[in-house]
Amino acid sequence: MLNLSGSARGVLLAFLIGLSLVYFTKRSKPTEEIPPITFVESERHAAQDESISDNLNHDIFESQKSPAVSTEARPANSTLEVKKTVSMQDWRDSTEGFSVPNKSTRRVPTYDCSRLYEVQGSEPSFLVVGVHKGGSTALYNYLCEHGQVVAAVCKEVHFFDRQFMRGEEFYLRHFPQLSEWKGKAITGEGSPAYIRDPKVAFLIKELYPNIKFLLTLREPTMRLRSQWLEQRRLPRGQRNPFGGLNCEGYWRASLQVIAQCISSQTIHKCFGENYDNAIMQGLYYPQIVAWLSHFPPEQTMVIQSEMMFDNPEATMQRVAQFLGLRIFIKSEVERFESANVGTKHHDMPELAECDVVLKEMEEFYAPYNKQLWDLLAKRFDSAIRYWDKTKWPGL
Repeated sequence: MLNLSGSARGVLLAFLIGLSLVYFTKRSKPTEEIPPITFVESERHAAQDESISDNLNHDIFESQKSPAVSTEARPANSTLEVKKTVSMQDWRDSTEGFSVPNKSTRRVPTYDCSRLYEVQGSEPSFLVVGVHKGGSTALYNYLCEHGQVVAAVCKEVHFFDRQFMRGEEFYLRHFPQLSEWKGKAITGEGSPAYIRDPKVAFLIKELYPNIKFLLTLREPTMRLRSQWLEQRRLPRGQRNPFGGLNCEGYWRASLQVIAQCISSQTIHKCFGENYDNAIMQGLYYPQIVAWLSHFPPEQTMVIQSEMMFDNPEATMQRVAQFLGLRIFIKSEVERFESANVGTKHHDMPELAECDVVLKEMEEFYAPYNKQLWDLLAKRFDSAIRYWDKTKWPGL
């Protein structure tokens, strides 16, 4: 056996995951009665800090972040301070004959992943897999208003792209135990980087081959502009190389990276090498093609973000049907407006700074949008029946 130091073992694990060679055997479910769910403080992981700095609107969610817990080693039998206890009975109500969580005790979706369940929860039934700045937060929050959907401890767990080495037991502590609902309730999470990270679909299939996916697609130029508005306020770093640039500079810098790649390689290979690039994130065709190499189209529901925001009720009723849920009732639909706590960058006046390159952006994306449309028409015909082509250049 190799005598490796702790840091060397960590590097080796990360390397293996990057090659998609890590395999975790699913743990068998315990047969004893599950105790009431408790939340405990978990030690903050470096990847979670990256997730917060990467995806979160600091002004809105700063107050929700928990202070970091000391990472000093603890004895194996030590316990962390219990912050809150939630009984399964607290979630129950009898609205219109369905098991609807009591509104006063419902867990509001958050980006704070520092508080985990003390025991493993139920396996997720769905994942919102993308896209970044494409309405995934609104979709997840709308869905969590449904009485048969119980939120994870946080919306973006980022397990399959950043924390897979921590194992399935760690992952399942992000979800509630739903056995008492006898199959009438589901849970899931929404990490929008999943769709673009080449290794994620492989890793998901190893653990949950039959899970369902929700994918929101936003008009690419609007998605990119929204990402620019978010990242320009953040310091430059490995995950934000072009922070602080104006819109034109952000576009030019991102374009230069992929132009060099596309000139000598296929778009699929370039995407695999630059999947975090802001422009590449709006090339949906190669992302979906890669996804379909692991999962059949029947497991994924593709949603146009613009149509979801124009008519959230109609969209979410289709989502409920896709997930095997009863329809959203009136009181749940009425909470959609307050549930949409996304960044809403489309309302910001600074967006006008992008007008100088908007036509260039649209011309760049037009042929790729057409390529996407042909794929959707062939593999996701239910998606194009509810698609407004006028809002996407090239369609």
